[in-house]
Amino acid sequence: KLTSEKKMKRLYLSNVAFTQALNPHVAFPILVEQFWINHLKAQFFYRSPRKDEVDLVMENNQMVLPVEIKMRENITIRDASALFAFLSRFDSRTGLMITLDREGILKRNHHQVQLIPYWKYHSILNFVKTQLNFSF
Repeated sequence: KLTSEKKMKRLYLSNVAFTQALNPHVAFPILVEQFWINHLKAQFFYRSPRKDEVDLVMENNQMVLPVEIKMRENITIRDASALFAFLSRFDSRTGLMITLDREGILKRNHHQVQLIPYWKYHSILNFVKTQLNFSF
C-alpha cells in the first residue's frame, strides 16, 4: 500500500462546505464521498493493475475493510465488482458500499458486500466499528 500511496495521491478538503464555497455546482456524489472519506479518517484507497478501484481502505491491526461509495438509484452486483476483486485478492470476507438509498447484502462466493444508505450515519459507523474493532 505504501508504494501506491507514494505514486497516486488524492486530495480532499477538510469540510464539504469548503468544496461548495469553491465550486457551488459540485455534484452531490462528490460531496458525499468527500464527507465519508473525511469522517472515517480514511488514509488509503486501492487501485489494482487492472484499474479496479476502491474508494477507501480502512484497517485496524490485521483487519481490513474496503469501502466503496456509490450514489446511484440502482445498485447491481456489477457495481460491487471492484470490492469483490479486492476481497478475493486480499482474502477478506466483507466489504461496505455506501449507497444513495439501497440497503442489503450482495454476495459472491464466500464474500459479501454490505449496502447501507449514506444517510444512515450511525448504521455505517456501527458497521465499521464492528468489522474493525474500531472507535471514532
